[in-house]
Amino acid sequence: MYLYEMKRDYTKINLVEKSKESVSRGAERTGVRGHPRTYKDDVANFSSSSSMQDCCLILTTTNDLQIAEKIASILLELNLAACIQIDDVKSYFRWDGRVTLETEYRLVIKAKSSNYNEIENKLLEIHNYELPQIIKINIDYGFQKYLEWVDQNSK
Repeated sequence: MYLYEMKRDYTKINLVEKSKESVSRGAERTGVRGHPRTYKDDVANFSSSSSMQDCCLILTTTNDLQIAEKIASILLELNLAACIQIDDVKSYFRWDGRVTLETEYRLVIKAKSSNYNEIENKLLEIHNYELPQIIKINIDYGFQKYLEWVDQNSK
């Protein structure tokens, strides 16, 4: 397995292959691509503490992978988000009176709620859409250690 390191220059991301075991965010391997979660039914690790009430998910989409990667790179460089996932989706929507199908890239941005306005402004600055989807979802309940990690890894 390889760990890829992102080299950012705000216009594109170059992936550099490194020959070592991939382990995300310093976690022990748990069987799910190094993600720092466990499979225990330990409800004590889940709560709705005040430290996680400041965490949110921000969703946006674009039809351009380079734009998606640029958004991720800039938000991480500016320390506005702790983690950004990019996946491809099929979007069905109405535009100019017609039902449209488009392949897009969805970004799931994990950040502090207090960073929302700055993230929204940066998305509007970079985005290629006339009317981009920018949606904030507050996290009221979640795995405490993960949400503490989000809190510690965004300004």
